[in-house]
Amino acid sequence: MKSIVSPKPFKNTMNRRIKLIALRIILIFAISITTIPMYAADDEDSDSTSVHAFEVSLSTANNQIQRGRKLESNYLNITPKFHYCYDESFYADVSLAFFPTFKTSKTDSWGFDVGYNIGLVDSISTGIEYAYNKYASYRQATSSFQNAVTWSLEWENAIATPTLTTSYNFGGTTDFFTDLELTHKFAFKHIFSSQDELTLPLSVSTSFGTSHFYQQYLKQYLIDNPERNKKGKLIAPESISTSFQLTDVILSLAANYEIEGFRISPEFDFQIPFNHISDLSSAYKPVILVELAYSF
Repeated sequence: MKSIVSPKPFKNTMNRRIKLIALRIILIFAISITTIPMYAADDEDSDSTSVHAFEVSLSTANNQIQRGRKLESNYLNITPKFHYCYDESFYADVSLAFFPTFKTSKTDSWGFDVGYNIGLVDSISTGIEYAYNKYASYRQATSSFQNAVTWSLEWENAIATPTLTTSYNFGGTTDFFTDLELTHKFAFKHIFSSQDELTLPLSVSTSFGTSHFYQQYLKQYLIDNPERNKKGKLIAPESISTSFQLTDVILSLAANYEIEGFRISPEFDFQIPFNHISDLSSAYKPVILVELAYSF
């Protein structure tokens, strides 16, 4: 089966840069998790509350929304994840993506991210993150790039919390994204016991970005599924504009129930896509996600 190959110019240079960046991130992560606790040793002696937090989680969904784009059809996916956080600032995640219905390469990707959040004034915070993902195929929308550098700015308040995010993605195709989200949370405590809590986040988000990665995804999908043309459902990747523009609007309703470290989080997302292929079978179908997690 023929696969799409990134343009040859600068390919070797780009691969060396990607490897160098990955090695630097791994080195920074290793140094951070070994040296940061040493600086906080005195604080931990005087405060019984640990500054280290861990979480293991397992989530499943009927589709994905990646950089404003859903998969061509609904596919069940399962994602185990391990999260570490130090002092509510430095964090690191490792995750895998499984697609049980795929006949081959059920483990379709793995990745990690490291980031740092900083409180500015009052309820305003900012953060920066680097993420790396390795894909086994082209079946995920963002499989044509492996690296992402993201900056975020958030103002938490009781009415509607706005979050602005910008991201630069590279390592194959190169794309730039800007997202804006507004969230309001309803919180309820002591639902079934004195230690539980229920939060209901309602949010609306909009995404702007380039779509080189999506055009590449559609080209590969057409190669892997030539029968789509035989059925008269022609996918035209060239019809997708790659310029910076509105990609989607998402309406989201979630529920987070927590008790003694355990959490269950169902979520319902309805996406209104823009600049997508007309025969996208999953275009207006909701994405339903459920996550189970334990923190310690």
